[in-house]
Amino acid sequence: MCLFFSSEAVFGQWTGVRGIESRIDSLNNLARDNFRIDFNASTLAAQEALELSFEYNYSKGLAYAYRNLAILSYFSDNLSYSLDYIFKSLEIFEKLNDQRGIADCHISLGTFFYRLGESESALKYHTLAYEYFKGSGPADRLAIAAYNLAESYFLNENFGEAEKYMYESISVNDIVKNIPLLASAYMYLGKIRNRQEAYSESINYLTMALEINGKLQESKSNKEVIIESHYLLGLNYMGLNQPQVAKAQFEKSLEFSEKYNLNGTIGEALLALSELALSSRDIDESISILNRFRSFYITTNQTKNQNARNLIQDLLELRNIEREALLLKAENQAKEDRILWLTISSALLILIGLLLFALLFFYFRLFKKSKELQQLKSRFIAMAVHEFKNPIGVISTASDLLKIYQEQLENPTIKQKIENQIKKIDRQEKRLNGLVDDLMIFESLFMNTYIVYNQEFDIVPFIKEIIEDCRDFDPDQRLAEIDALPTSILVNKDQILISHLFTNILGNAYKYSVGRQAPICSIQQTPSFITVTVQDFGIGIPEAEQKSIFKEFFRASNVGDKKGSGIGLAIVNAIVQKLNGSIKLTSELNKGTKIAVSLPTDYSA
Repeated sequence: MCLFFSSEAVFGQWTGVRGIESRIDSLNNLARDNFRIDFNASTLAAQEALELSFEYNYSKGLAYAYRNLAILSYFSDNLSYSLDYIFKSLEIFEKLNDQRGIADCHISLGTFFYRLGESESALKYHTLAYEYFKGSGPADRLAIAAYNLAESYFLNENFGEAEKYMYESISVNDIVKNIPLLASAYMYLGKIRNRQEAYSESINYLTMALEINGKLQESKSNKEVIIESHYLLGLNYMGLNQPQVAKAQFEKSLEFSEKYNLNGTIGEALLALSELALSSRDIDESISILNRFRSFYITTNQTKNQNARNLIQDLLELRNIEREALLLKAENQAKEDRILWLTISSALLILIGLLLFALLFFYFRLFKKSKELQQLKSRFIAMAVHEFKNPIGVISTASDLLKIYQEQLENPTIKQKIENQIKKIDRQEKRLNGLVDDLMIFESLFMNTYIVYNQEFDIVPFIKEIIEDCRDFDPDQRLAEIDALPTSILVNKDQILISHLFTNILGNAYKYSVGRQAPICSIQQTPSFITVTVQDFGIGIPEAEQKSIFKEFFRASNVGDKKGSGIGLAIVNAIVQKLNGSIKLTSELNKGTKIAVSLPTDYSA
């Protein structure tokens, strides 16, 4: 059943200003109330409401259209755009002193922070929204506000308050009949009861959620209820010591996850299945599940790598936009100088007018590009944090659990195979963490927002520790030779920057010299400087390309299939400049590369 029709057909009878405003309000209500049922229809309604609000200068309609677009962007995983739309909506509501609109925006902000796991912020905004709707209504908004507040208390592990407000949401829902919300509420009660180890009650609530959900049209939120309900049922049957029933529920959760292409609980379901297999000492089943987990991990890793490539492309686009903005600013300055000179002669008033028009045009272009730049910055940072933080955490937890299960195995051959797989997972996790850190450091250095925090430490053991870490990623497990290394050198530097500086240099030395002599590292100290030199005996850099090696995203033509993002040495160069140091590179093709970094001992960045 389609819930959205052409506005000409539905609202064609409305004319005049009041009629247009009523039409916009109806479109916004349609977009808000039906996104869980017909996502595309809600999107069309929100877009039309936005266009009409701009056309007829209807501020309230514009604010609600922005809020609806924030909701739709949120459920499309476009978090940066979602947050941007929320703040646009909130700004308009505050100017209008529209308390209900402000409360609706508080719901959106609470939901946004809930998604990011920021429990205190989520609870703060959902409490503000609930208090308003509790005192002012209407019932449909109170039902949603109570549900969201219950979720926030659950995130803060206050299960008593979570249960209280979820019951209130269900009670109010008896009036408004929001069926998708009702299904989600019963699913969440099942989740609360599971955490309280009331497994039978939890099963009853989850069964009710699935029965209600089965009567609804498919939407992303409905699919998530199905997947999570089966996963929670599996946990309950595990708690009731019914492993076969639990296994069937976990498999159903995985089946629906694959059917709907949603990864929310795949990792957790596979870990639960592996725990069941290990508890029954079914080694073949354990290996089968481990292979399924490995396939899931590889797929997830490929997705994250693609996201990383997209992030790098976004950053490159950001750089291009910023360069264009700077050029436009320079053009504007030239135009301003020209206009100032022309104002001396009244005979050139017409020409001055034309130039003023041109100046306004260039200012408009500059404003537009600056806005695009800010959106890209926001998108880059939000995606980097959100897209990597949760998956890396799941991978780390899964690895730790596998280590525990591996210790319980008795077959030494299988135990060794699993240990090898765990090591591979740990290496990939460290690599992903390194990529995220590099991207964030690069962005903050480029935008000049990084705040240096100096502290005194001994750089000699610090360098040795980095060498040990780099060896973990070396297929040959080589340890860099240490030449003329003093026993101790105290420096007053930013440890984070120093770590990124030499991790990138030593990492490259290992990466591009596989199968050859291990790199050599040395430190020399003078009264004014310390110089750290890293020499590798790898593939070297073509002479014609050495002048470009410190540019962002540049990779030498002879790297072959060696993986990399092209920002490692760009980060090195940016850090050296930040610390007022110098860097020297010498390289010979097929013989190796030497990089010497000199940092002042008396400089405080």
